[in-house]
Formats: sequence, C-alpha cells, structure tokens
Amino acid sequence: MSEKRDNSGILFKNDRKQQDTHADYQGTCTIGGVEYYMNAWLKDGVKGKFMSFSFKPKKLPADYGKQPAFEDRMADDTIPFAPEFR
Repeated sequence: MSEKRDNSGILFKNDRKQQDTHADYQGTCTIGGVEYYMNAWLKDGVKGKFMSFSFKPKKLPADYGKQPAFEDRMADDTIPFAPEFR
C-alpha cells in the first residue's frame, strides 16, 4: 500500500464511463489533512487541450450546514465595534 501525503493525490482512467458527462479520470487526494474524491475531465479549449477538476470531501463534518441556535450566538453580550465605557 502506498503512503498518503498531504497536498497530493492520484488519478486513474475511468474505465466505467458511460456518458460524456462522466469524468474521464477518477481518484483521491488529501488536502490540508482532509481526504477528497477527485474527478477530472479532458477538454478542448481555445488554447488547446486542458483538464478540469472537481473535489468532493469523502466525509462531511458532523456540524456541516448547521448554524448555532440564536441563543448561542447571542450568549456573548459584548459588542465588538462599540467602545468600552467605564
């Protein structure tokens, strides 16, 4: 088994591609200690061929998309932009 290094990844040709919209290459990478699924598409542009990438985290954090309750946000009664009066 190969060693996983931060800020690196690996891609393999997608041999199960069934539609043009499916990725040409698939793989995984680790960025900032977080593991991602990685997809790549070969494309033709005005300046020649290029690759387009997408990244999706393998695991979402438990608190992803959750906002703290209103009471929790208001627990700190200090106003950061108001001068302190004594």
